[in-house]
Amino acid sequence: MRRSTALVLLSACLVLVPLSHVQIEPMDDTWLLRIDGRPVDVSGRMAGHWNRLVRNCQAISHVPPNDPLHARALQAVRQYSPPDSQSGQLRSLVRSSDWALAELQFSQLPNTVALLRETPAGLAIEPRSVWSGTTHPFDTGHFVRRYLQKQVPEAPLELIRCFEPTP
Repeated sequence: MRRSTALVLLSACLVLVPLSHVQIEPMDDTWLLRIDGRPVDVSGRMAGHWNRLVRNCQAISHVPPNDPLHARALQAVRQYSPPDSQSGQLRSLVRSSDWALAELQFSQLPNTVALLRETPAGLAIEPRSVWSGTTHPFDTGHFVRRYLQKQVPEAPLELIRCFEPTP
């Protein structure tokens, strides 16, 4: 076999063999890379890394459990959809101006993320902002941030960008 033919065949093998293990699959307004059938959210991971590089979280503050806002948020969560919501616990709570973002845990419901807003009647969950369930196989942080931005565009963008799911 001539050397040039061998180099062409080697190059073709180096490209085609890895490609036989990789597929691109559109799903939920984005795409997944499947490597040997295992889904990998490359675009979500890249977006998450980019988000951490460009966001500015200086205006975002973590709300400690002894803060009155923490108790008011917990009360709003527990009153949102009883009886299941009454077991709600705040895993994390962050705020920006009159908005707050809560990560919640329940005994009978899946983990949830919701935006709360200060209204004349008090602190209330923004109904369009409640997300719960699994994000598999997508990157959780990116998936939830994208959902919240789409559902509640009037919420402070940096509050949403600074959301990182609790492990």
